[in-house]
Amino acid sequence: MKIFLPVLVLVVMLSGCASTNIREQFDESVELYNNSVGLLQWGNAGAFIASSISKEFKKRAEAAGDVQVIDCRIIDKTYNAKKRRAVVDVDIEYYKNFSPVVKILHDKQKWAYRGKNGTKRWKLVSLIPEFK
Repeated sequence: MKIFLPVLVLVVMLSGCASTNIREQFDESVELYNNSVGLLQWGNAGAFIASSISKEFKKRAEAAGDVQVIDCRIIDKTYNAKKRRAVVDVDIEYYKNFSPVVKILHDKQKWAYRGKNGTKRWKLVSLIPEFK
């Protein structure tokens, strides 16, 4: 019993550290992606996009060529540690070139912790809405 308890405590601590590390990776990924969107750096933002939606993401990025982002605000984050999924609500304030109208686009981002060949990262699995 004397050996079991310290080992159990160590296992719990290590699993907690892994969860925290995954959560930190999530927070960092969300921040970097949304900063890239705010700066219209679509190539950088594309690094966070799941391969299953990357073609459509590129089309939407190209279609946003006449957009200027004023602000990109993270409104809320819902993180599910067990499922390794998350939802982030973001408001993107923008206008189109040669238009005086400022609009707000609500982006409900769905994230998943995915990987190939033993490397896992947070990936965005939902498309950014179209800038209209």
